[in-house]
Amino acid sequence: MRIWTIWAIWVIWVAGLGITYPSILLADSPLNGDKLITVLRPDHPVDKDFLVYAGAVLEAGYLPASLVESTFLWARQKPQHQARYFREGLIRRARLQGIELPTGQPPLQGTIQGQVLFIVNLGLIKIPVPVPNATVRLADRQTTTDSWGRFSFIQVPFGEYSLQAEGYAGLGKRKGSGQVRLPTRPPSTEPAWIVIYVQ
Repeated sequence: MRIWTIWAIWVIWVAGLGITYPSILLADSPLNGDKLITVLRPDHPVDKDFLVYAGAVLEAGYLPASLVESTFLWARQKPQHQARYFREGLIRRARLQGIELPTGQPPLQGTIQGQVLFIVNLGLIKIPVPVPNATVRLADRQTTTDSWGRFSFIQVPFGEYSLQAEGYAGLGKRKGSGQVRLPTRPPSTEPAWIVIYVQ
């Protein structure tokens, strides 16, 4: 009899934890893609990808937090398919505010494009000059600029990145760096643009 009592208490405790855990999770930290996935439990890969995308766009500041939070709380009350309710609700509510979110498969990677420039000072005049054949590094990737100092990185996961550039301009080797963030504004189909000035 004692084993059945312990087992019954354990089942009630686990069931209670399953109900209260999402509430505790919501209260402890701001919404992000991981929290959306944990609480809304997506059934379909497109819904899961949308939750990751929504978290990244929210973190980048392109969606009002109040819009995402209120849609999240509304969708959480649904008995099933909470992630799908969230996706459809957020797309519609964002559109009312002039924000176009992707309705199909959302992007989870983006493109970073930019240009490396060196500033030539001629008294009061400052002329930006492209730096051809400069090396640009992004984490463990690198590329070389073209004759106009332009470069591109494709299939870059969402996040904030520091890029370093190094090349010859003027009479010597020059270095510079810059910060860029993905995703870009919704629907996040445009590349992120950065200009890196070398000194």
